[in-house]
Amino acid sequence: MLAMKLDPDYSVPGLRYKREAGRLKGKLYTTFPRRFRSAGTNALKAGLLAFILLWMLLSIGDDPDSFIDALFIAIAIFLCSYPLFVVYDPGIRIKITKDALTVGWFRYDLSDVSSFYKITYHNKQDRMDAHCVGFRYGEREEEILVFNSSSVIEGIIPFLNRARECAEDYWRRR
Repeated sequence: MLAMKLDPDYSVPGLRYKREAGRLKGKLYTTFPRRFRSAGTNALKAGLLAFILLWMLLSIGDDPDSFIDALFIAIAIFLCSYPLFVVYDPGIRIKITKDALTVGWFRYDLSDVSSFYKITYHNKQDRMDAHCVGFRYGEREEEILVFNSSSVIEGIIPFLNRARECAEDYWRRR
């Protein structure tokens, strides 16, 4: 008799994660087709950073054409990094532990974090443009700026809410 064990599928589009007892650690990322726009933004940031750093380094070395050289190299970095960012989105790091929610560089006290919800952004013609995840922290509204379609965000939000509740319950019982 042949038997196979199937692992449950907990994949959530827009979220790569590792889950342990009372802890969630992962990254929120942009899914296709929105990734083409976010890749352009990330490539532009990489090109500008490369331009500034190269211009400073070449200026220190007394290169008379440091501005032009840095500009050409930055344009090359922009053009080469765009396909790389389309394939790989660096995402925003998220971590939920017993006492804290960490989003990127920011840390929030988990007892003051409300449940997660969807925030809709509109373009200039007042059409829905994108959606991201938001939550209330005390009196402020905080946003996790990873833009996706409505269906992706609606899949991420219940998962994050369950992870937040599980972290609180797990450590409360211990």
